[in-house]
Amino acid sequence: MSWKLIPNAGAIEFPVLHTDPGVAPWPATTVRRRSERLYAKWLDARNGAAMPAWSALGSVMGPDLSTYCVMGEFGTSEGDPTITGMGMHFSESLNVSGDEDKTVASYPAAVLIGIILSLSSQLQHNWTPIQSAGEFFSEFNKLIRYRAAVLPFGESRSRVENWLGIASWIVAPTAEGSPVRH
Repeated sequence: MSWKLIPNAGAIEFPVLHTDPGVAPWPATTVRRRSERLYAKWLDARNGAAMPAWSALGSVMGPDLSTYCVMGEFGTSEGDPTITGMGMHFSESLNVSGDEDKTVASYPAAVLIGIILSLSSQLQHNWTPIQSAGEFFSEFNKLIRYRAAVLPFGESRSRVENWLGIASWIVAPTAEGSPVRH
């Protein structure tokens, strides 16, 4: 199995959802992109700390975003990121049977999990949430465009112990069809 990776747009800073002190923050419900909604909820859960505690995970994800999330911890002695759970969007995408389904779901989901793991490994060196966007070709030579974000969590709030990733992708439109969003 081979695939071509087109250089991505690199790490993207999250938009400033909270402005100056005393100015009301944007409510997460008014933000369109899932990653930005997750980030707004993450900011609220921090309560002035560098990052929220892992116990705040439920309030950060909520039922509307949990299906698109992949979560994990730094579970090895080397500090490698380990996946501890994933939402239905990813688990169902990885469990498809037909070739056409794999074009649309399985292959991009597997690549995005690898991208999320790569991004999450950077959190131990920089506690800043990371957002990334890019594109790659599937094994069936279909162009896949994606967005992904990874956010740090820590019970002690002074060390990253867990992470939460979210991603979505689209199969780029062809001359004869419409894009397929995931």
